[in-house]
Amino acid sequence: NVATAAETPAETIRILSSKTIPGLGPPDIYYPSYFVGKWKVTKIIASSDDNFWNDPKLKSDGVSLPLTLVSEMRFVPYDAGKDFTDGNGGDGSSNPNGVPAIADRAFNERSYYASLANALNSSNSKTTKASMPSIQSLNWTPTNPNVLSLAYADGSSKEVKVTKRSSDVSADGSGVFSSEFRRVTDVPSSEGVAGGVSKN
Repeated sequence: NVATAAETPAETIRILSSKTIPGLGPPDIYYPSYFVGKWKVTKIIASSDDNFWNDPKLKSDGVSLPLTLVSEMRFVPYDAGKDFTDGNGGDGSSNPNGVPAIADRAFNERSYYASLANALNSSNSKTTKASMPSIQSLNWTPTNPNVLSLAYADGSSKEVKVTKRSSDVSADGSGVFSSEFRRVTDVPSSEGVAGGVSKN
């Protein structure tokens, strides 16, 4: 057991992070055990090369960067497994073994998406609302943290795949520094499909 073999939390994270995958880096980004649970976070989108933000309709609706979003993030024990359950009221704070945490990317993506949709909808723009279809399904597991797949109600889909990452932890294990490169594949909705159901 890595957690019991290491003498300090920082050492535990370093051991886990040292098990690199060739061409990728650490299998995931590991955080101190006290991260486990839900956190309220503020994110500022200063710039983006996502095509979504290049839509001229957004600017005409008064939506532009930088944009500040407030949402929840959840972290779970790194050894939660593919069928993990919280076991403590659904808030993700159960960590009896005190092991390092990883980000629950499915929960965090859904929370971020809802926050973004709310921010855009607050502009009272019919155009903006139409450009944010609801999430129909979202697939991600802690045992395969590098792939996140989403399907939207309008029939479109997206896959987010981490292609490279690096991370480091402070000497006392209280802080984590990381970066990730991701490949995002967007699949537009099929012609004649609305809400995932073919038109007659």
